[in-house]
Amino acid sequence: MINYLLGKLSKFQNNSVVISGGVQTAIYFMLSVIVVLFFALSALNDETEFRSTIIFMTVFLASYLLLLGLSTSPSIGKYFKGRNVALFFQHDITYKHLYWIPVGLVSAFGYSLIISNVGLDPTNSALLSIAGSGLIMMFIFFRTGAILIPIIIHGLYNSLVIILSSNLVNFKILSPIPVPEIGITLGNLNTLASESIFQLFLVAPSEEIFKMLVIAFILTITKNQFDNKGITVYIAGIFAVALWTVYHLIQSI
Repeated sequence: MINYLLGKLSKFQNNSVVISGGVQTAIYFMLSVIVVLFFALSALNDETEFRSTIIFMTVFLASYLLLLGLSTSPSIGKYFKGRNVALFFQHDITYKHLYWIPVGLVSAFGYSLIISNVGLDPTNSALLSIAGSGLIMMFIFFRTGAILIPIIIHGLYNSLVIILSSNLVNFKILSPIPVPEIGITLGNLNTLASESIFQLFLVAPSEEIFKMLVIAFILTITKNQFDNKGITVYIAGIFAVALWTVYHLIQSI
């Protein structure tokens, strides 16, 4: 049964590819860098906002470059055998994969909303909400193999929380997951629009790519090869979510 389930999870692809060759991920990440540069320039006069932008950008770029280094560097490659590390999170997005975006958003937000309103104390409520939402997005990643799917879900989730908790809507019954807000604007865009762009192109990519780095790191030190079809990769995924949970839990308390 376990082998059957793992086999199902490992079948990431079908024949209806939106854009082939992992081009979607490269385009999205390049656009992220361009957009974030505008954020950084807009925040030059505010030390806190500028520092937050640079921290997220550093995590994003460092994680992505380290993952690419595992795949392309000859000095590392001769010690690291197995499947291409970069491609394990850059599988082609298919049209069927796109259905996971609304499914993941509704599932993560709905789960968090329920947990935050069942009467638990703030710490346990935050712990269960953060961990559960992270596991939902990690499951979707393992089901698709395309990092852009959980990135988009993550970014939309954060944007939804920010919009619903703003003065525009003032919806108080929300998930306890803390969402980092920078509070800067791009040109004539209002703060909510700028925050949504920031979440989609910096916060979500940096956190999701960091999870991929944790998975690759665990596989490197435990197996000395990258095998994205063994049970170890799923254990590594759970550990990555656990680290992400601790980070957000510290923020929430």
